[in-house]
Amino acid sequence: SGSRPLAPDERTMAPGSATTGGSVGFRGPGGPDAGTAVGDLGDVFAVASAVGVASDRLHQAGRRPWWRLRRPSVAAARRRDRRRATWVVLAAVLAALLVGGAAYGVVAAKVFVASHPLPTVTGLTTEAASARLAPDHLTLRVTGRHSSVSVGAGRIIREIPGPGTALKEGSVVDVIVSTGPPPVTVPSLAAVTTDCAGATTVLESVGFTVSCTHQSSTTVPSGAVIDWSPKGHAPLGSTIDVVVSSGPPVVSIPSLTGSTCAGATTTLQAIGLVAQCQNAYSMTVPNGQVISWTPTGQAAEGSTVVVQISQGPPPVTVPPIDGRTVADAISMLEAAGLVPGTDQGPLGGRVFASNPSQGSVVPEGTSVTLYSR
Repeated sequence: SGSRPLAPDERTMAPGSATTGGSVGFRGPGGPDAGTAVGDLGDVFAVASAVGVASDRLHQAGRRPWWRLRRPSVAAARRRDRRRATWVVLAAVLAALLVGGAAYGVVAAKVFVASHPLPTVTGLTTEAASARLAPDHLTLRVTGRHSSVSVGAGRIIREIPGPGTALKEGSVVDVIVSTGPPPVTVPSLAAVTTDCAGATTVLESVGFTVSCTHQSSTTVPSGAVIDWSPKGHAPLGSTIDVVVSSGPPVVSIPSLTGSTCAGATTTLQAIGLVAQCQNAYSMTVPNGQVISWTPTGQAAEGSTVVVQISQGPPPVTVPPIDGRTVADAISMLEAAGLVPGTDQGPLGGRVFASNPSQGSVVPEGTSVTLYSR
């Protein structure tokens, strides 16, 4: 138990070595033969030969013999420790990343978040849809806008995913919102001359409704279209406002009584009418004044009003009263609308002259003086 391990140079070579084929060995100074010389010289050579052969074999195998191995230096040991510490840190970082990734996956997948069936929001406005989704903690997002003939503008046409789909709280619901009916070309109405009925026929044939009103015009004939709105394009089914001419505007004709032709003309021109004066006889209206006018009441702007201007009483011809009795002459004058004047002569006589004379043309009501004998 008190013996120490043998040093390499103290070990006994195994029998059957490649050099001797027999038993070769020696003991060092610690053996029983301490203080004596080592065995014969052949034994020394045998040991040396065995060591050389072993060294050659290790060299061929790419290994260094144990007696050439060196103990690692302090610097090498420190480098090894640093490498070992680096691997420990990397392993710790990797473990932390794996744990963090797993936690993120759980959060991203909303494993512990409640789910709710998606309610129906089609046909609603975005404000109403957001209010309906709010109790389930769902968010509305508009992803597109399209025309629709069945869903009004500003209302939801489609929701993605569809109604009833289970969604986690905090999920986003995509919707498509209607922009209303598609735009349609508004046809021209410039050639329509058949009043509101004609305009309605043209517009209803392409899917529009019509609101038609009348307006007076001095330039557009009655029944023709003055204007329409909108022009160009309008949503299908929308209303087109059409204005149709009712002809020139109607104005009220004032009284022209007591006016002269010049006065009546000025009055009528001021309201857009044209005066046409015509002379006429009148037993009651003084000469030069208005007797009457046509039309009365109202007339279309720009139309003509015929005004009758008095020339006084109508003229009459003094009848042939010469040679007649005074009584007959008086009767004839009265029948002609003349007034018998003072009789110059016996009333029972016969007329031989008059003033104005018979055959003269004089205003009705003129006084005629008779001369008799």
